Amino acid sequence: MSTLRPSRRSYFHPYPKYLQISDLLRRRVLTELGVGERLPTEVELSRAYGVSRETLRQALQPLAEEGLITRTRGLGSVVAARPSEAGKPKLTGMTEDLVALGLRTSTKTLRQDIQAADPEAAHYLNLPPSQQVVRIDRLRYFEGAELSLHSAFLPIDVGAKVLQRDLDHTSIVIILRKHLGYALEEDQQIVEADAADVTLAEALHVRIGAPILLVRRLYITRGERPIAYFKSWFNADRYHYTVKLRQPGIKARSSTQTKKQPRRKPPASREGA
Repeated sequence: MSTLRPSRRSYFHPYPKYLQISDLLRRRVLTELGVGERLPTEVELSRAYGVSRETLRQALQPLAEEGLITRTRGLGSVVAARPSEAGKPKLTGMTEDLVALGLRTSTKTLRQDIQAADPEAAHYLNLPPSQQVVRIDRLRYFEGAELSLHSAFLPIDVGAKVLQRDLDHTSIVIILRKHLGYALEEDQQIVEADAADVTLAEALHVRIGAPILLVRRLYITRGERPIAYFKSWFNADRYHYTVKLRQPGIKARSSTQTKKQPRRKPPASREGA
């Protein structure tokens, strides 16, 4: 029988202990055990992790729901399967690219209102602190399942025009560029790893603490005026981000070529979530 050793690393605070243990067990099932191997008993696991058997059963339940283990009374828990990467393709490309490709995406508007800009949005939009902005939160689906959560922050004069458009069937970038005639240019794009908090876990239908891809994007228009700031959280199980650096037939630029320095990034604020 294989044994599972409790990790010496700190648990993922501040998530409930059963989720912390569930994550540790998931990693060990995926990296140390083979299909058909049996996990230690509930008594052994509860003793190893210092929790009650009830808490241990809560930790095992998500693994069973994911199909990683089977649980049988009297027989314990057995590794059932490995996730199939081939049968689970991930999307790549920004939302407007997915729309342009005609993929079956749909959007549900969760929020659209006027609010005082948080420090992060005010910084990127080059507005005074607490200046009012239009905020639009939308949940995007692909083939009926949650793909991403988007928060858009726009200056009042721009956002008021966007609010008059149909937000459930296209992207805000497409509305700004094609329907409102703004000459848009993407000025910054920042990609980060994040973990799902309670709000993101509920919106994207993932477990608390699950890996999330956070993409921040700033668009400017003529005169380098910031016109739209986006924060997008993507379900990492259904999306990956790729960048092609070399174009066939085009010589690489000299390594001594200077680049325009991006604006300094302020400390991230969760208020925009």
